[in-house]
Amino acid sequence: ELPDIVIKVLKSLESKFGSSPTGTGHKLLPPCIRIIQGDGIDIDSLGVILQKMKDEGFAADNLAFGSGGALLQKLHRDTNK
Repeated sequence: ELPDIVIKVLKSLESKFGSSPTGTGHKLLPPCIRIIQGDGIDIDSLGVILQKMKDEGFAADNLAFGSGGALLQKLHRDTNK
């Protein structure tokens, strides 16, 4: 599941590069380390991923979302349907 994959990547990066707490106590990776997630993103998955990150103690600033067809129009890349 996508939220679990994002958490797995965050934990892997944190183990390699460390993290620091934000003002709200969430874990933030070093400034040069971020994740770009574009595959599988739609309006519903955004909240699910962000909630999972919050539950696991990670700051939203660790992640940037792509805004492809699924986010805007729910089009399939190959069929445009």
